Order: sequence, then structure tokens, then C-alpha cells
Amino acid sequence: MKARIDVDQLRPAVTRAAEPAGRVPHLPAVSSLLVDAADSLIAIQGTDLDLTVTAGATNASIDEPGRALIPARPLAQFLAKVTGAVTITATDGQVTLDNDDTTLTLRCPHIDDFPQVTYQSGTTVPGALAACARLAPIASTEQDRPILTGVHLSPGRIGVTDSYRGAILDVDGLDATALIPAAAIRSVSKHVDDAAVAIGDRGATFTAHDASCEWRTRLIEGEYPDLDRLVRADSPHHLTVDRHELIEAVDRVRFIAESAAVAGKGGHALVLLQVDGGKLTVTARTQDLGEAVATIPCDSDFTPEIAFNSGFLTSVLAVHLEDQVRLGLVDSLKPAMTREGPLTTILMPVRVKSLRSKK
Repeated sequence: MKARIDVDQLRPAVTRAAEPAGRVPHLPAVSSLLVDAADSLIAIQGTDLDLTVTAGATNASIDEPGRALIPARPLAQFLAKVTGAVTITATDGQVTLDNDDTTLTLRCPHIDDFPQVTYQSGTTVPGALAACARLAPIASTEQDRPILTGVHLSPGRIGVTDSYRGAILDVDGLDATALIPAAAIRSVSKHVDDAAVAIGDRGATFTAHDASCEWRTRLIEGEYPDLDRLVRADSPHHLTVDRHELIEAVDRVRFIAESAAVAGKGGHALVLLQVDGGKLTVTARTQDLGEAVATIPCDSDFTPEIAFNSGFLTSVLAVHLEDQVRLGLVDSLKPAMTREGPLTTILMPVRVKSLRSKK
């Protein structure tokens, strides 16, 4: 293979395809990118066996069509350092990249070692990416419970939970059932705002509208938790607050307890919410250092103190679109709920004696 292409054309394709590469470090072939040059296109593919990304770089000058398996990390690092055009020359077991007075020569894994991960194309699901990407941050990142690392699609709705927080989004016209890895959705939405989504029996395919990139991911198998059993018809108490002000208040105080022993799962500090008249006090504290307190306006009939994992609280607030958020509350131990049009969220409080300083 011998091809010449402008770095500005090649770099974005390598960046996209390299994202899953290297997640299986004991497999050199999976830490590499499959580069296929033909006509005026260089197609680049990377995989971690669960997510496979194929991106294309156009306007290449192909002297000798061919394929090569190139280590992903040094290729991406080289392209980040150079400008102009680069010539890629591949022979058995070796590839050379020339850019003016800079040359990179790499030993390459055997091309037959690159895994071929294929999924049957399925039914197109309009608008699925935007809805899934909205809820994906709530999914768990803990691999000990893989079911909870997915975003669950079912006819008419999308649901997600990590057992501490959850969200349900009603989606008109959604006619699909699948459990898509949230990590794959985050990878896609990092690069494109929208993409065509096709769901098959074993996998899902996301295709950029300009066809410059395609993401294929394996679906998660298993029975997803029933979120409806956590949803109340209504709540006896409510707290209405500007969600931007609440997010900012939590951010202002959480630092003091971020790494304290009282920090919740994921290393996020706990924050205590207490209503006093028309004000909401947000407190974070540690026994050793002290406390930080922020106060914002609110409208509420809720009097008990209630504590939340600060990261979980802000992530739930972030999926809302309106400025005002209304939390439905029962007591300091039962889940808080919000409703905003087709969106319902659930957030478990944290059982603590108190985060307030003793007088």
C-alpha cells in the first residue's frame, strides 16, 4: 500500500477510529487500526470487540491500493505533531509515514489478526441518538453489573438506571427493543449531534449523516430492571428551584468534601439540602476541615433535611431542559422524583445522620 493524503483529512478519521482501540491491551491487533486504501478513500477501522468504529478520509492520492494494520497510539500521536501531507507506505510487517523531514517507521501486527466484528443490519430508529445521548450519562460505568451500563429502548420509551438514579423518557413513534451500551452512545454523540440508528438482533449501527463515520456496537443481553415500580403517581411535598442555580450551588460547596470519608459512590461528596422559608441551603462538610454552605431561592413545603450524592444530583438535573425543576419528595429516605413533559427522573437520597455542624 502507498498513499498520500493531507494530515487535516486523515487526522479526524484516525481520532474517531482510534477511540475504542487499546481497550484490550493484551491484544496488539486490537490496539491497532485497520487502514484500507482504495480509489481516493482511506477507510480506517478500530475496535475493542464491543464497539467498532469505521471512519473515512477522502481526497487521498492512492499509488498502490492495499491494507495495513497500524498501531493506533503512535499513529495518532504522529499526526498530532505534523502538518501538510503525509505519505503512508506499507510492506509486510512494517509501515512508514513520511512528512517533509519527519519519518515514522512502525512494526505492524499481521493483518489477519485483526478481528472481523459484524452485526446484521436492522430497523432504522429515527431520532434515537439524541434521546439516548440525553440519558446516557445516568447509566452505570461499573462493569460488575453490565446490565446497568446500557440504555434500554422499548416501544414508546427509553429508560436508564444505575440503581441510585434513573430516568424514563417517553418517545413518540419509538418501535424498538434493545439494550445499547451507554459507552457506545457517548462515543457517537461526542463526534456527531445526530446519526441514523439501525437496531438488529445482536447489534446497533450509528451512521453519520454525511456517511463519514460508522459506529457498530454489540447489544447487551439480559433483563432490564422495571423502572415503573419506582415511579409514584404524585408526591406529598415539592421543592421548586432554578436548576442552574442549584447545579452551581452544589458545585460551589462540594469541593470541601470531595475526597472525604463521607463521599458517596464514585468519589462524589454528599450535599445536604434544607429548606428555610423561601431559601434552600446546600451544605457540604467534613469533620476535619469544616463546611461550605450556599443558599439559593426556592419554593417548597418540604421541611426535613435530605442528602444526595452531589454528582448524581447534578447529572439528574442536567437531563432537564427547562430552567425550573420541581422535585417531588416524601421524606429523607424515599426517592426524589421530577417530571418534565415526557421525562421522569428518580434519585435515591443518602442515609446520613446529618452533615450540619453541631452547635
